[in-house]
Amino acid sequence: MAKFQHYQLRTAHQQTGATLVVVLLLLVVLAAISVMVVKQSNSSLKIAAAVQVDNVLFHANDKAFLRFENHAKSASASYSSSSLLNYLVNNMKLGESLIFCVDSAQLSFDVNNATHQTVDGGFYAGKDNGYCNLHNPNDYNSLGKVITQLSFVLSQPLTKLNNSEQPKNLPTACMANVTGIATSLVPAMSSINQTQILQCFRHANVNMHIDKVASCLKNAGAVVSTHRQDYQLLVSTSQPNCLGAIDNIFINPTSWVEY
Repeated sequence: MAKFQHYQLRTAHQQTGATLVVVLLLLVVLAAISVMVVKQSNSSLKIAAAVQVDNVLFHANDKAFLRFENHAKSASASYSSSSLLNYLVNNMKLGESLIFCVDSAQLSFDVNNATHQTVDGGFYAGKDNGYCNLHNPNDYNSLGKVITQLSFVLSQPLTKLNNSEQPKNLPTACMANVTGIATSLVPAMSSINQTQILQCFRHANVNMHIDKVASCLKNAGAVVSTHRQDYQLLVSTSQPNCLGAIDNIFINPTSWVEY
């Protein structure tokens, strides 16, 4: 009888031990599953955040071009020698850039607040006010986190159209091509310091290397998006050589590229 009781006791201990092993195995499996779920959740959150940032930067670039196009079509876009459109076609050489910082609300495309950059990356005296300044809160857009620099490169100088191409309702029509480059970034999410960002902004899209600023920023670790929008400018003037006084300018967006 004692032997039988001892056997029962040992069997109970064995069952308890086996149960504990099973429970521990279940806990290990559950812990592993939990870790996998957390990792997947973190990855999903990172992907969602990245997509959201990309959308914000995309809209910042798109809004910059829209502001330029609205300005070009507005009554305030006069054709005096200091106006943006006139300056683009009459004061710039092939490959030169005119650079603005797209601020929160006050961007007037005043050429006196721009940087006129030469082909070799320098700038004209008195025309070096357009680069974005990360230390200036007014240089950020309405969201307060994104900064956008907008530049225009003269890709084809003003040229008179052939007689067969001349619109009947214009005395003399000339054509110029301008490339717009919008570069937006979130400084707070970038792994580079402000000095490096400013250096990249001033690096310039020299000699029509449109992606030069974007490449500089990306290689340095910035969260950045760059878009290119090409424009045709149809200029109406009473001057037979297309230079001098301008009567009207018609702007036509053409190709669009994301870098």
